[in-house]
Amino acid sequence: MKEIKLKILDADKPTQLDYKALITTMIQTPSDPRAGLSLDDVRKGVRVLEALEISGEVLKLEDADYSLLTTKLKTFKFGIAHKNIIEFADDINNAKEVK
Repeated sequence: MKEIKLKILDADKPTQLDYKALITTMIQTPSDPRAGLSLDDVRKGVRVLEALEISGEVLKLEDADYSLLTTKLKTFKFGIAHKNIIEFADDINNAKEVK
């Protein structure tokens, strides 16, 4: 199981990056917009969204759900280049292992 602290970077600034909101968007966005999401993709995504829904300051994900998140992160297309995206990606890719 992996643990990710849900931060809000640059709160109250135009460059704000809310981890919870961005993870939600990434999970709900098809990796290939032309193909959309299969039912299997929806089921896997909903598992992550449900974990996100019940999370407080920390998101805890089973290995399969964490794998989905990191895969989505690799293929997600960002609208801008900003250092907050790098911090977000590093926090996801270096999530702590918990028991």
